[in-house]
Amino acid sequence: MSRRVLIRGGYIIPTAPADNDIPDGDILIEDGVIVAVGPSITEEADEVIDATGRVVIPGLIDTHRHLWETVLRNSLPDGDLMDYFQSTLTRGQFFRPDDVYNSNLLGAAGALNAGITTVLDWSHISNTPDHSDAAVAALKAAKIRSVYAHSVGVSPLQDWLGVDSENRHPDDIRRIVEQYRTTDDNLLTLAAGVRGPEFSSYDAAWDDIRLARELGLRITMHTGCSALGARNTVESLNEQGLLGSDITYIHTNTSSDGALKLIADTGGTISSSPAVESVMGHGAPPFARFDAVGLSPSLSVDAEVGVAGDLFGQMRSAYEQSRAASHTILRDGGQATLHTTRDVLGWATIEGARALGLDHVTGSLEVGKQADIVILDLGGLESGPVNSPIGALILNATAAHVTDVFVAGHGVKRDRTLMDIDTASVVQAAENTVHHLNSSASAAGLGA
Repeated sequence: MSRRVLIRGGYIIPTAPADNDIPDGDILIEDGVIVAVGPSITEEADEVIDATGRVVIPGLIDTHRHLWETVLRNSLPDGDLMDYFQSTLTRGQFFRPDDVYNSNLLGAAGALNAGITTVLDWSHISNTPDHSDAAVAALKAAKIRSVYAHSVGVSPLQDWLGVDSENRHPDDIRRIVEQYRTTDDNLLTLAAGVRGPEFSSYDAAWDDIRLARELGLRITMHTGCSALGARNTVESLNEQGLLGSDITYIHTNTSSDGALKLIADTGGTISSSPAVESVMGHGAPPFARFDAVGLSPSLSVDAEVGVAGDLFGQMRSAYEQSRAASHTILRDGGQATLHTTRDVLGWATIEGARALGLDHVTGSLEVGKQADIVILDLGGLESGPVNSPIGALILNATAAHVTDVFVAGHGVKRDRTLMDIDTASVVQAAENTVHHLNSSASAAGLGA
């Protein structure tokens, strides 16, 4: 029997960056799918949600996060990229499958609480098949829309990450595809987290990409990371005829202008993590250079060890840094785009969906798409009065303003409370994992 839910009277921003807001609009959901969007929907519903005075947006989309690191949140507040390799990734050897589950569930729950309805889990914790299964199990338990990007393990780290690594992508990815691609859970999608030439040998990187395509998986790959970008990742893939629209390139801070042009010309997509890139030294987020070749980035948190795990902060960081770079270019007589708050919301929604190959499913509030919806109350001391809903959203919003979150029409957060997750138990399990990790690191002489 079908079930209908009507969200009534909200300020709807349906398809950022288009300026097509509905100031007093309704959304009708039937069996998890949006069937009507507009003012004054009169059809009957099983449940009516009063969104009067609130802002309604598409679910936010994080296109690259290492969820297994969530339990290590804020453990590297002043670290750079080398510190991350030596500290965070080294601790990956001590993760048991249960620790991966605890960390992934904590990260997914935090994402949902902050209005992120879709996340790509870049899972380079595949130390054993059980580790991989634990990561997937946590994503499914959270009831978040997810892309599980299976990658390598980090035990031993030197065997898997480094330009001399000749190891190929773990063959267990074939089992992952066979086991999970046919799941009846339509919230889970599979991808390949390929190391690329900056984190493996050229031959291994090329073979990894060919394997992903053999299995019909989209590819997500770190590119242009600080000095590692000197490996000319994109150019080398182009020489092998391996570029394509199925690749999302993460960061690209030190990728050349020519490399960005090759990405654009071959239909590739971008995942930008402006907060981590600035803090850890990947290089300046290249928003103006994206503009020059016609690329629109998606946004991602990357690693919570050094930055916050919500996309509101990422949107603010992207907005500020993109405009700062463009103002400098304009001041010097060049041409640049001053991106708007609407542009940035688009990066966190529809561009994210495109980067994950899910733009036919999510990323906007349109008839026929899955009902991935976020409702925010932006009144109050720190964000009201709401003179500009889009301005309040990008400039002032935090997870605390998110009142309701729907994934495929299912209310995962209602009245500021997560519905399917025992938050106290999730936090306690994470604390237990941290205790184990600290004890293991100390015994190995690495310190807590």
